[in-house]
Amino acid sequence: MESKESRVGPVNLGSGEVVSLYKLAERIINLTNSSSELTFHPSPSSSAKALVPDITLARDLLAWEPHVGLDEGLTATIQNFLRSPVNP
Repeated sequence: MESKESRVGPVNLGSGEVVSLYKLAERIINLTNSSSELTFHPSPSSSAKALVPDITLARDLLAWEPHVGLDEGLTATIQNFLRSPVNP
């Protein structure tokens, strides 16, 4: 937002780490001590098979890169959710 560069379009501010949805779900289950079980359903034909995050533009244009790892970020998100007034 404060870059001197003039650019139109999105800039990926995610992570360069590749994590499958299965592994992400496993991490969330472990971090929340959930007894949830994963179930599998066929993917829609239009779904992407493998997306590799690319944060090159964020590094080059904004001199930005993530400093919080996935588990740390998930833990903070879970804790924030648990403190939320809408959480039962």
